[in-house]
Amino acid sequence: MRATYEPESNKLRIYPEGVRVDSVLTETEYSAFKGAGYRWASKQECFVCPSWSPSAEDWALELCEEIEDEDYSPTERAADRAERFEGYREKRRDEAGEHADTFDNGPQAFGHQNRARAERQALRHDRNRTKAISQWGKAEYWQQRTSGVIRNALHRAKPEVRRDRILRLEAEQRKHEKNREEYAARFNAWREVCTLDGADSPVIHKRTDDFIGISAETTPAARRAYSLASAGHCWGEYKHPRNGKTGSIYCLMTDPADPITAREAASLWLDGASDPSDTDSNSARWSAHYTLRLEYENAMLANEGGKASEVAIEPGGWFGRHQVHAVNKSPVTGRVVSVKLMAPKPWWRGEGPAPLTLQSFNIERMGAEAYRAPTDEEREAFAKAKKERKAKEKATKPASPSLINPTDEDAERLQAVWNSKAEALYKKHMPYGSGYKPTPVSRMTQAEYSDRSKGSYSNYETVEVCQHGHRPRSRYGENCDTSPVAFKIRKRYGSGGFSHCAESVVIITDKPQKPLPLNWEAVLDKVTA
Repeated sequence: MRATYEPESNKLRIYPEGVRVDSVLTETEYSAFKGAGYRWASKQECFVCPSWSPSAEDWALELCEEIEDEDYSPTERAADRAERFEGYREKRRDEAGEHADTFDNGPQAFGHQNRARAERQALRHDRNRTKAISQWGKAEYWQQRTSGVIRNALHRAKPEVRRDRILRLEAEQRKHEKNREEYAARFNAWREVCTLDGADSPVIHKRTDDFIGISAETTPAARRAYSLASAGHCWGEYKHPRNGKTGSIYCLMTDPADPITAREAASLWLDGASDPSDTDSNSARWSAHYTLRLEYENAMLANEGGKASEVAIEPGGWFGRHQVHAVNKSPVTGRVVSVKLMAPKPWWRGEGPAPLTLQSFNIERMGAEAYRAPTDEEREAFAKAKKERKAKEKATKPASPSLINPTDEDAERLQAVWNSKAEALYKKHMPYGSGYKPTPVSRMTQAEYSDRSKGSYSNYETVEVCQHGHRPRSRYGENCDTSPVAFKIRKRYGSGGFSHCAESVVIITDKPQKPLPLNWEAVLDKVTA
């Protein structure tokens, strides 16, 4: 037999060349051979695996001892396939013509002394017409298949399609390497369990009225094994080394009758795991396969014009008639993935031509010839225009509102305004509630506020307040304030839910306090209204 690999389509082929595979393999082995993905292609007279895998490669090496390069390119294979389809089309057209001629040459009327014989001849005559129409429809079908094969071959040969294939392979490679690193860390952690203190001790559980978990008396090895078993990736049926029970490692470690030790848990997991440092493991073979495929695809693409993402793109360069204003690079690969160009605003429905806006365009599927570096004059003019634009934006940018630590009196006033707004909302949505509870002002030091405001889910933050004492983007929907922003203060979220509690004004006790720049008479009039 002879085995080949085609990197263009990532397919493995095994050519029997006079030897039947089912005569070499047993029924069980032949089922495993087909389970690896191999299927018989009658027109190609070989077994084809549509996608490379370690198991498919192992079967090819076992049957053929070595894998050669496929000398039949996809383009040539598509051309032969199109020629074969064209033969099918011509055959069906000829058959359609023969049936049509038979129908035309037949008699228009059938008369016999035997009525049944006349009806049979009439039906036979009508069947020729039906066959002619059917074969003509099949000829049209094969004509469409022929054009489809040609279009597909031309599509796969395009450089932009190859660039898209490279992007997909790179994404798969990054995902595989990330999973491999996680597996290696998990493997090493399980192997270190046996080296920690108390590896022959089980997990000690503690159950009280207010606590459920592992006791402080649990050894470091048992604590590590328990943490690994609880983190997942230990699913499946593991057998208890003493009583024969089956279950996950976590269930065996927490068995109330006979829990397994940390060393036994590590042995159960490591028995079915492969060493990530083994170069012959499936994971290492997948890594090598991705590397070789990308080397092949990049080498082929280099002969077809390369990639624009590998060119040193700079602001001021050109893509066609559009000048580059900014360059965005991938934090993973470090390559340019998109650029910002001035282009007409999409979905413009106003009067006149669409205004020009700064928009991002992906360039990963473009060739290197799509980019043109700027000349020295263009680079100088672009830098000058950018400097003038920044100066204009700085001059027209409104001043940021100042952050104020309010006095006790103003904080209480503002808190009363917020409470009145929340109370009105409470009465509207909870008419049968037990009564609204006003939110008090919060007082704390700067260190306490800094510690409590950390993180994305903190209840403390700095917010803007408008001239009427409300927030411009309040969570109280229909009562949002549209007046200009006057200042910023620190606040704490209310309890929310069905209570509709107001947000709390925060006063920093160890910092200077200032009165709020509000016209309290106008604020109170608006609240009353």
